[in-house]
Amino acid sequence: MLVHENGALAARSLYGMFDLLKKYDVSEVEHACDIAVRVGALRLRFVRRILQCGKTPQPLTNTHPLIEEIATYRSHFTRVTQGDLFDAT
Repeated sequence: MLVHENGALAARSLYGMFDLLKKYDVSEVEHACDIAVRVGALRLRFVRRILQCGKTPQPLTNTHPLIEEIATYRSHFTRVTQGDLFDAT
């Protein structure tokens, strides 16, 4: 894909990728490349930056110990917008 899109200029990116493989574990480079493909940032600079930071972004989750379920927030929102929260009855 890289050679097809960039022709001879792709050689520089390929050599850069080989350089990353000398510095980092293959699985780390593959993971960084996977992230780059998923977000559409097909640049060696992006892959290098992920590896330099030493951390890969955490995947988004639907649950967290500090965050209540969405139904709780929906209930609060409904009570506030319906006026039930401030009724003295």
